[in-house]
Amino acid sequence: MPMTFIIPVLAGKLKDQRWLGAFVGITFLLAISLFYLELWLPLAAVIMGIACGSGFGLAMMLFALRTHSGNEASTLSGLAQSVGYLLAAFGPIAFGMLYDIAGQWQSPLIVLLLLAIMLTIVGYISGKGYVTKEDNS
Repeated sequence: MPMTFIIPVLAGKLKDQRWLGAFVGITFLLAISLFYLELWLPLAAVIMGIACGSGFGLAMMLFALRTHSGNEASTLSGLAQSVGYLLAAFGPIAFGMLYDIAGQWQSPLIVLLLLAIMLTIVGYISGKGYVTKEDNS
């Protein structure tokens, strides 16, 4: 929970959020790897919580940092969140189906590892620079 508040403040102070985007992806990679290897599971759960809170906080902040006005931010946010939540609704179903097909947890975790790699790359790319607010005076 604290990362949901810390990361946006940090992102707002930086001109370039690439390393924050990469941090989110790498944190997911670390947590999923620990789950896959069945190592230090309580620590893996804590790291996963850090990754989730950081990812959500950074995603919400990027809407504001990548637009010129509150209206643009709300439009972008609405579009991205509606698609995101639609995809998220299918995640548990797909994860469960993959477990049922494979009969073990390694297959769904490998899919999550691949998605975390993709998130690391996309997070790094999307963190490049930010749109400065236009002066309307």
